[in-house]
Amino acid sequence: MLSLFIHVAHAATTDSIIGKIKTEIINPIIGVMFGFAFIVFLYGIVEFIQGSSNEKETERGKQHIIWGILGVVIMVAAMGIVNTISSTVTTLGGS
Repeated sequence: MLSLFIHVAHAATTDSIIGKIKTEIINPIIGVMFGFAFIVFLYGIVEFIQGSSNEKETERGKQHIIWGILGVVIMVAAMGIVNTISSTVTTLGGS
């Protein structure tokens, strides 16, 4: 019976540690990187519009738009991976 209580206490501790790491460290980092990617995307749009008479500036704007979109996609994928790992570890720790 004592081992059951120890196992339950360990699971609660593991869940809380994983939750704290996810909430306090990983999510803010992903949020900042998501914001940076979005700013690069917006900068590319502005660059594309302002440089519409110059082919070189238009191409540079396109590249920033592409990199911004790629960054957003990577951050969404990272959030999905973090959530999947977190729920898997929580499920394995709780059983």
